[in-house]
Amino acid sequence: MTILSPILLIARGAIVLSLALVATRLLRRAPASLRHTVLASALAAVLALPIIEVLVPAWHAGAIPADTAEVDAPPALPVAEAAVPAIAHAASVARAPAESFAIPWRAIIGGLWAAGVAAMLLRVGVGALRARRIARRGMVAHHAGPHAVEAWRALDGRGDAPRVVVSGEVDAPIVVGAIAPTVVVPYAALAWSDERWRVVLLHELAHVRRRDGVANLVAQLACTLHWVDPLAWIAARRLREERELAADDAVLRGGARASTYAEHLVAIATGAAHGAPAAALAMAEPMRFEARVAALLDGDRSRGPAGARRAAAVAGAAMLVAVAAACVSPETAHAGDAPTRGAPPIAAKDPALQSAAEEELDHAMAAHHASGAIAIVLDAKTGAVLAAATRGDGDARAARSPGSTMKPFTFAAALEAGIVDAAARIDCENGTRKYGDRTLTDASPHGTLDLGGILAVSSNVCTAKLAEPLGDRLAASLRRYHFAAPAHIDTRSIEGAWITLGEGIPASALEVAAGYTAFADGGIYHAPDGNSERVMPPDTARTVLAMLDRVVDDADGTGHAARIEGVRVAGKTGTTQSRGGRYYASFVGIVPADAPRFVVLVGVDGVTGAGGKVAAPVFARIASRALGRTAASR
Repeated sequence: MTILSPILLIARGAIVLSLALVATRLLRRAPASLRHTVLASALAAVLALPIIEVLVPAWHAGAIPADTAEVDAPPALPVAEAAVPAIAHAASVARAPAESFAIPWRAIIGGLWAAGVAAMLLRVGVGALRARRIARRGMVAHHAGPHAVEAWRALDGRGDAPRVVVSGEVDAPIVVGAIAPTVVVPYAALAWSDERWRVVLLHELAHVRRRDGVANLVAQLACTLHWVDPLAWIAARRLREERELAADDAVLRGGARASTYAEHLVAIATGAAHGAPAAALAMAEPMRFEARVAALLDGDRSRGPAGARRAAAVAGAAMLVAVAAACVSPETAHAGDAPTRGAPPIAAKDPALQSAAEEELDHAMAAHHASGAIAIVLDAKTGAVLAAATRGDGDARAARSPGSTMKPFTFAAALEAGIVDAAARIDCENGTRKYGDRTLTDASPHGTLDLGGILAVSSNVCTAKLAEPLGDRLAASLRRYHFAAPAHIDTRSIEGAWITLGEGIPASALEVAAGYTAFADGGIYHAPDGNSERVMPPDTARTVLAMLDRVVDDADGTGHAARIEGVRVAGKTGTTQSRGGRYYASFVGIVPADAPRFVVLVGVDGVTGAGGKVAAPVFARIASRALGRTAASR
């Protein structure tokens, strides 16, 4: 599995923390030590979420619309803003699927999150160094030795009692360190009575005995990782409150009278003018101090320790919740983040072609430092799967936004509906079209183009204009090819425009390749399972096939790199945004275009290039080998 995206990480952490906060509310009459264990376990679980997500399988919660734009242009083209297909953004610019690069919103969000994490880590590190420096500079409090030994024994501590030092840099007792803790007391402690020494050390050494320093460090790191989530900060604050209450309970279990201890606590807190370092455990924690004193004087309050068994059960429950949250993964329509789990491999009928496809994918993975790759070869006349190769996290069955490889189906719907004919010309409005306060753009301006020219340069504006009169007829047409189109499509809206461009409509690589068999076989759709049906008139299929030929043959066609010497090639490029500012580059082609034998789809994920630059050359080599020709040079 892939590492969590920041948004998904925060969402999953929020689930765990919400349940923990609800649990502590329900346990308000339980001992503070148990509530502290619940919160500490939850914070440890959210801190471990990235590791958990890598180790466990995913259960997909269904496809949701893609949240990034699809592009068909090389990275050298200017970056423009992208509209999110499923979420309206005011005053945004919608960089559409073709020949353009969208602002990588996921990369930007990830960068901001990472910057926040770095800043928080610096804060935690500086705080820890400051606290450790205070402990190192302190003078050993020899007078505290007997009291420390007595308190440590009362708490059933193992080994020698922790070191106690006196420092002028604190004005209230603190505990410093998660591994080898040191108790630091102010110079005023030199004048304390034996009774005050006893209750203070019972309290501070209770923190050591309970390993509260470790829990505090976990909370700080969890807040660092989830710094944008207010629930993390709320849970950390509640953890500090319950920590002090649990230590207070340990003092009372050690034999101190509640009223006497409350007097000492108030006196110490009154003299605490400055806050302690965040890395330290402060006895005079200022949060809800009145409630803390009231809890001390509440004779009906439960004050028992959490117990090893209950603590283990709570920690286990928190981890199980985190595992469940990590497993449930929404499957976005574009990202291909999660390959289909448990499905049997797609049976390939041509071992030699399967081997050739795998070999070409290996070269593509290495050449482009890709995270995954797919190659599918279908018999154009039957839909039989001749080869189905995957590498990395590539999955031929995983749904994602196919992007511009879906545009031919929009063209077919418009031709079949009689909205346009093959000779129609459309004004591409110089590559810009307004939808209210949002704008759909092309990578480069175009004037008036015929339908073949529109598909060749993959104009988003003209494709969206072509589909505007279709409305729900587009949805019905797409469903004939077994795509998961919505029941209703408002083709006059920006959201509808995105669907015409192949965004926000999930389809697997195998489904897209099967759809192209209709263009290859005169309008007859061939499913990989052997079922066939007519989905468009023969003349519509021939017209679209001729347009796909121009995508490869025209000098300015996006599929120029898919050419095979001596062979007519028809096909379409596609490039959708993937993780970390990278792209899923694809090409679907039909060879030979004048007498179709094969439909070949190639998809390469996690790359910096576009479909026409990355996937089209791989297609050419696989198609050449399918035709029995020498593979094109790499």
